[in-house]
Amino acid sequence: LTGPKLGRPKSATFRTADVVGLDTFAHVVKTMTDTLGDDPWHALFQTPEWLNQLIAAGALGQKTKQGIYKKVGKDVLMLDPASGEYIAGGQKASDAVKALLKNPDAAAKIAALRASELPEAQFLWACLRDVWHYIAVQLAHIADNARDVDLAIRWGFGWEQGPFEMWQAAGWQAIAAAINADIAAGKTLS
Repeated sequence: LTGPKLGRPKSATFRTADVVGLDTFAHVVKTMTDTLGDDPWHALFQTPEWLNQLIAAGALGQKTKQGIYKKVGKDVLMLDPASGEYIAGGQKASDAVKALLKNPDAAAKIAALRASELPEAQFLWACLRDVWHYIAVQLAHIADNARDVDLAIRWGFGWEQGPFEMWQAAGWQAIAAAINADIAAGKTLS
């Protein structure tokens, strides 16, 4: 869900973490925990227990050939955090959500994700909303302008568009209103 269909690399979220290194990822989270005490999202800067267990076991991702994913022969297995075991991966997005993501009109696509009752669509809306909310609050603290944030995310993470570019394409006012509505409804992370 968080790969090419959303304008992000094929590695999506968790494979990217494996490539970066789970220990490196945890170090970044710890640095955020230690240095960003005044951040309204501070309580969220923690690694889940399943990730701590992987790191403790030396499963650091691509550099150790085992992390969130593990290749066994030609099969790529993924970690089941509940059991701690590796299981067959490859689950695909539902056809309904794929259809929503194919819409070339960014405003219509985002509105459809937000309006959908499908859990996958709600997950994607929440991911986008929470990134937009965070960068709107933190922009003055992290960069001189929105363009610099967009370039850093595009170049650093391989996104087709930076978060502010995506927001602009989806409609500044409509997205701001949707975020504010979700804040009022208690749906946002902060």
